[in-house]
Amino acid sequence: MYNYETERPKIFTEEGIEKLLQVHAAVINRPNPTISAGAVISKVCGCSWEVLACLDFLKEKRAIFENYTDPDSTPGQARIFTS
Repeated sequence: MYNYETERPKIFTEEGIEKLLQVHAAVINRPNPTISAGAVISKVCGCSWEVLACLDFLKEKRAIFENYTDPDSTPGQARIFTS
């Protein structure tokens, strides 16, 4: 099960920084202002939990924003983000 606190340290590796930049680009370089986490996962190769951690980190730093979703009933890949 995805746990941000467990996945977050992986962002601070060389590979993690590269993935963070790819995730950021996938969200902000779009004509449509919103994108689902599942679509970002499809664009960025690698572990989906690492991609979700990158999205959560960018949200934490206010580089991107998440549209409201109910965390108890929304699968991670269905979360919606905007730049």
